[in-house]
Amino acid sequence: MYSKEMLESYAAFENIMKILKKDPHFSEYCSQTKMPAGTRLRLDRSRNVCYLLERGYVKYNFSGEDGMRNFYIVYPGKFISLPVVEGYIPSAGNLLFLNDSVCWTIDFEFLRKVLFSEDPRNFILISFLNETRYKLYVLATVRNLNAEK
Repeated sequence: MYSKEMLESYAAFENIMKILKKDPHFSEYCSQTKMPAGTRLRLDRSRNVCYLLERGYVKYNFSGEDGMRNFYIVYPGKFISLPVVEGYIPSAGNLLFLNDSVCWTIDFEFLRKVLFSEDPRNFILISFLNETRYKLYVLATVRNLNAEK
């Protein structure tokens, strides 16, 4: 069992960036981009990068194999997308930057290598999965509500 505060502090944006910057190849595999409000990005299953939001808010629309469409809002300092298990990547996704934002594009294989060496207890992945689990719980709850509830 992990404390929420410990996971959140380890998976904080500043700590993730510090870990990534330890690697001498950081600038080859990570790039920062300013995204104007209204920018859209399409994600498909063949992702080789993940996105870490430094500043701004993003609406992440996605659909699964069942065709159900869902969305949630990503907050500053969080991963927008982080493919944890290859077979469980949503089949389609769209990002909409809701305001002027700053986003890091990180090569997934580079991130995997760095996390294996710098986060062997997987605190960053556990934190991401925990946040995603909560968002999906909220989506499932909302989906099951009727107009009265």
